[in-house]
Amino acid sequence: MVTTGEPVNTHTKFIALMFLLLAVVVAAILRLVGLDQSPPGLFRDELEKGYTALQLWSTGRHGILGAEGVQRSPLLPIFIEVFEGHDRTSAIYQYITAPFVGMGGLNYWTTRLPAALAGILGVLAVGGFAWRLIGPAAGVTAALLLAIHPTGVLFSRWAQQGILQAMLVPAGFWLLLEAERARVTHRRALGVVGAFVLVVAAWAYDPGRLVIPLMLAVWVLWRMVGLNREDIRPYLKTFLPAVVLFALLWIPLAVYTVGPGGGRLGRVGVGGLGPGEMVMTTITNNFSFRTPGFWIVEGDSNMR
Repeated sequence: MVTTGEPVNTHTKFIALMFLLLAVVVAAILRLVGLDQSPPGLFRDELEKGYTALQLWSTGRHGILGAEGVQRSPLLPIFIEVFEGHDRTSAIYQYITAPFVGMGGLNYWTTRLPAALAGILGVLAVGGFAWRLIGPAAGVTAALLLAIHPTGVLFSRWAQQGILQAMLVPAGFWLLLEAERARVTHRRALGVVGAFVLVVAAWAYDPGRLVIPLMLAVWVLWRMVGLNREDIRPYLKTFLPAVVLFALLWIPLAVYTVGPGGGRLGRVGVGGLGPGEMVMTTITNNFSFRTPGFWIVEGDSNMR
């Protein structure tokens, strides 16, 4: 099996753990203090998340506004359709929010708190993943950087389902790393759990539908590069159940995305393309958001 991370002595590990805890505390402060005041007012998407979550908690259904009034969704819907004929989006954030608004009432805190908690746990997941992949210093550095990263803070302070991917993706790959290092009897189970976390991330928000499967494919191929020829077959045998589970749960999402659920992809220039063009355009678009120009000068056209 591939080994990751260098052995460290107990003293160094303790210090690194303290700094990792500090990163989580800093992340919590930046994401929780004044959550009901900043950003000021609830954005329309947040209003939908909170109210839909309350409906799901109360009835297991939600209202769909149409030409003939308000209709009811199917019981426990997989996708949310706010307006009749409008894009259907994942219901995962609404289901996570449902207990908060159901027990705490519909307000700023209960609507935004799931995003804030996901942002905090995302810092821990990124730190744990980098620690396991490279070492304690990398883990602490990654966690501290994400804790104070403006985009990470922003998307943790309003009810937007994309923050779930920032938590679930590193958590999923962290589990795959742990599976490589675990005892033989535990490897498959950890791998399957990691794959399940990744496929939930793919379902959670539209951009991940195409990007996360690509990430998993690249990950598996990359991890195999470091193996001896005689270790490749055991590796594949160990992680094949995880890949199969991911594929079985992702394929229906892919079919839906290239069919009736592809409206949003069309608006960002991905929908309607052939498979190869769709993959390349997705990759190009993704990297276009990782430039100093976007972070400092241009930003997002949607003035949330």
